[in-house]
Amino acid sequence: MKNGKYITMLPDEYITIGKLQNMFGKLRNMFGKPQNMFGKLQNMFGKLQNMFGKPQNMFGKPQNMFGKPQNMFGKLPTAIGKLNCTLNIYIIYIMNKSSSYKTMAGALCLAACMMLSSCEKEQQPVALETFQFAGSDTPIDALDVGEVQPVTVTLSPENTTERIIWTSADPEIAQVQSNEPGRVAGVIGLKVGNTLVSASTLDGRFSQSFPVEVIIKVKKITFSDGMILQSPGTGRFDVLFDPENATIRDLLWTSGNPEVVGIDPASGLITALSPGSSVITATAKQGGKSASIEIFVSGEPPVFGQEYCSITGYGDYCADRVSTSGAVQDLAHSNANIPTDNYRYYEGEKLTVKRGEPFTLNLVQSNNWSRTLIWIDWNGDKDFADEGELVAVFGNFEELNDSPFSRLIAVPEDASPGFARMRVITGDSWSFNFDLESVEPCGNVRHGTVKDFEVEIIN
Repeated sequence: MKNGKYITMLPDEYITIGKLQNMFGKLRNMFGKPQNMFGKLQNMFGKLQNMFGKPQNMFGKPQNMFGKPQNMFGKLPTAIGKLNCTLNIYIIYIMNKSSSYKTMAGALCLAACMMLSSCEKEQQPVALETFQFAGSDTPIDALDVGEVQPVTVTLSPENTTERIIWTSADPEIAQVQSNEPGRVAGVIGLKVGNTLVSASTLDGRFSQSFPVEVIIKVKKITFSDGMILQSPGTGRFDVLFDPENATIRDLLWTSGNPEVVGIDPASGLITALSPGSSVITATAKQGGKSASIEIFVSGEPPVFGQEYCSITGYGDYCADRVSTSGAVQDLAHSNANIPTDNYRYYEGEKLTVKRGEPFTLNLVQSNNWSRTLIWIDWNGDKDFADEGELVAVFGNFEELNDSPFSRLIAVPEDASPGFARMRVITGDSWSFNFDLESVEPCGNVRHGTVKDFEVEIIN
């Protein structure tokens, strides 16, 4: 007997399987109590360091050997690798060569089959035939800086073993990352610019690309305070973008009631058409963010906002000439004709003044039985009732008042920039007597004529 009683029974050519009782251990220890199932590893597989090298090389991490239960008796980890095949082959070899050892070899085969997986067949490569981007040929809209958008590809056949490789022509503008097979990728914008993202097979047989634009997207838009009037009946609004450095700032303008307020859809220029109200909406072409504001139109001719109070008169008293000097743009009105209903707004005859800078106002009446009062709406609130808005009184009550008259007018430092009105009333000095402390020039003026002029106030 040499090296154990079973070894002496085997021919010399089978000596390579080693000490069988040491290799598999005693079966009662192997399948007895769970803790003894595998016996001491050095007894189960012999001294592993001698037979297969260090244990960690044979089995890898222990958790891979005895991980999920289904792996214990199913397919053991690939770390066992060729050992499975080698042991099974040895056992089958024994069974074929020596029928006298079938009983012993069968038991050993049963134990080995419970422990070891059969040799696995390697997966055969499946070639890719076609692939395309899911959704469209340009799967990504404009990217914001820091934004990630996903891209997927559809492969045919679905079980292809080929990978898709992703690249960016300019990784400083946009970068791309993908999962292991390359079927799903994410593109992130890094800085403003344009680049090309490509997907291809490793060997380059198939390749597709799409453009990527990286911008700073519009998050919000709002109207700035107040309408910017270009005339009493035309104006526009400024729009504030958030963030301020948004790349695309194009807007589309609409009017909710175009019969009241007309609007140019590209420039946003609005025009008062008839009394009423309308909602003006600005919409950012990139991203669709919008802002709206309601505006009002009144008067005839129509103007934005509240209408100046109406006023009429009768009689032959009139301011024949109204002029200024020293203004940014001087007024030079000369018209002795009495207007219809003794009132007229002289559109187009404009006075332009600068805040804080004075100008001289000159006036000539149609006769010396007259007196004239003049108001300017300094704060643009569509009335003449505020303190300091009665700017001149030419002539005394119940006296003859010879013209011409002149008065230095101080433009307030806090006058509201924009368009306002100057109202000039000339009437009979014996019957025309406003309470200068409280009167607002509205209604009907006995023996008087009213002329309105446009005033633009600038900084």
